[in-house]
Amino acid sequence: AVDPVADKLRTALEKHQAQVREQVTQTGQSSERSAKRVSELAGAAILFGIAAVAAVGAVIGRSIVGGVVAVQKTISRIETELDFSLRVPAKYQDELGQMARALNRLLERLQNSIRMIAASAVKVSTASASMTQSSEQVAHASEEQSNSAGSMAASIEQLTVSINHVGD
Repeated sequence: AVDPVADKLRTALEKHQAQVREQVTQTGQSSERSAKRVSELAGAAILFGIAAVAAVGAVIGRSIVGGVVAVQKTISRIETELDFSLRVPAKYQDELGQMARALNRLLERLQNSIRMIAASAVKVSTASASMTQSSEQVAHASEEQSNSAGSMAASIEQLTVSINHVGD
């Protein structure tokens, strides 16, 4: 005859272990989704930056053909090489020079944004790995706790049998 208290304790511990495993699984999946989303956002930001730079180059090339050749060549190099460290020559103080300086500031900000996105992606990846490790530790600890509870339930059952024998 199994002691009802020990049986309830075993059932409660098994239910707790199942809940912890489910939480571990959900945490791991959530971490993976977050890392994937950050990667997608980083790609979208890069594509948006490339599209913005190319659009600015196209508009300038059509409106001011003579002085825009240098700007157009630089933008084409940035687009093909994806080298956001390139800058447009801004020799004059006219509208073209002002535009070139503004584009250079945009490229600088874009380059900084990409660095920040890349750093954030690394942090998310690191956090995800840490969360996975923590989840595995929780699962392991839960399993050990369940095993200990099983041993305790067996001891209680033996004690109950002994008490019943003494009572007889």
